[in-house]
Amino acid sequence: MSQEFGEVNFWPCHKEKEAKLIGSGIDSNVYRLGDVVIKDYKIVVSRYGYLPHLRKELLADYYLVTNLAQKMVREQKIYLHLPVSREDIPLEVNPFLGLHACDVCGGIEGVSKYIPGKNLSNLRTVFGDHELKAALVDLSTKMEDKLGYSGINIIPMNAKMSKEGIFMVTDICADICMLRKN
Repeated sequence: MSQEFGEVNFWPCHKEKEAKLIGSGIDSNVYRLGDVVIKDYKIVVSRYGYLPHLRKELLADYYLVTNLAQKMVREQKIYLHLPVSREDIPLEVNPFLGLHACDVCGGIEGVSKYIPGKNLSNLRTVFGDHELKAALVDLSTKMEDKLGYSGINIIPMNAKMSKEGIFMVTDICADICMLRKN
C-alpha cells in the first residue's frame, strides 16, 4: 500500500483510519491517530497560503536530521539553556517513526509519537517570552553547527513541556523548505 523510504514498513493513510486533524503548520497538516501523529505533506492550504508538494529528497533529509538531532540530544545530554534565569532544562526531540509515500492519498506522510499537552505558543507563563525566544535561537544555532545543516529553527509552536519537566521539541524546522546541508 505504501512505498517506504523511512524505517518502518507500513503506516496507514491518515484518511483510511479517520485520524483527527489537530494542527496545521507552514508545510503540513497534523493528524492524531491514537498514540501517533501523522504529518501530511501532500498539499497544505493554511493561513500562510497554498503550498505544493515538498520534494521527497528534502523530506528524506528532514527525517534524517530530525532523528540525528534526537540521537545527538540524548547522547550528548544537551539542555535548553535559559540565559536570564540561568536554568538548564532537560531536552528531547520527538523523532520520526516512519516516513512514507502514500498510495492512498498521494502524499508523503511522516509518523511520530503523539506528545500530549499544549504547545508553548499558548503557554506564555511557563517562560518569559524574550528569554524563551533567545534560548530557542541559541539551541537552533547549536544544532545547525553540530548537525551540519542550516534552516533548523525551533519555535514555541513546535515545543511542549512534559509533566516531567522535559522540554519536548516536536518539530526542528519551522519551515522545511529552509533546510539545507552546509
